[in-house]
Amino acid sequence: MNDFISGLMSGIANTTPLEYIAVFTGILSVWYCRRENILVFPTGLVNVMIYVYLFFKAGMYANMGINAVFFITSIYGWYNWSRGSSDEKLIVTTLHGSKIWIFAMTTILISIILYFILTRFTNSPAPLMDSITTAIFITAMWLQAIKKRETWLLWIAGDVLMIPLSIVMGLHFTAVQYLAFLGLAVSGWIEWTKSYKTNLAK
Repeated sequence: MNDFISGLMSGIANTTPLEYIAVFTGILSVWYCRRENILVFPTGLVNVMIYVYLFFKAGMYANMGINAVFFITSIYGWYNWSRGSSDEKLIVTTLHGSKIWIFAMTTILISIILYFILTRFTNSPAPLMDSITTAIFITAMWLQAIKKRETWLLWIAGDVLMIPLSIVMGLHFTAVQYLAFLGLAVSGWIEWTKSYKTNLAK
């Protein structure tokens, strides 16, 4: 345990300034998302652009690709959240019935496709975890863009998996980021659930 903590602290001490910026903007973006603040998107765009580069260097190609997808869905989410007047703003809703299964099966399918690509065409050192976390985050980002509260359940699951994966891949401060993300995601689920119930009562 002491060796693990020592290795983690050493890794954090050697973190590059670029990774610090990525972590800061990432945490800020999730905090804004929890508050249903549209600044989630500009801060998130800075974060994903940096992580495209960092994940490429680490050989985490699926997570590199997902950040490119995040860029596109962030642009869409920014537009979607900003439509209409303040009285007509997009509100938090929830998934029902068949839509739950559609998103679940889509996540599984994306994971399988990514795993096939990573094992056949790349030298990814962690193809299974890379593909699973990427599929989860793609679905989470899409649900965030359309303001479904289930987005937070997927962020929680993905964050739990990314903490050890980041450490293994040498991105130690990024692991700290995902630990912070995990706490914010739990808080986000609580906040968006309250917002959803408030909207139902109106």
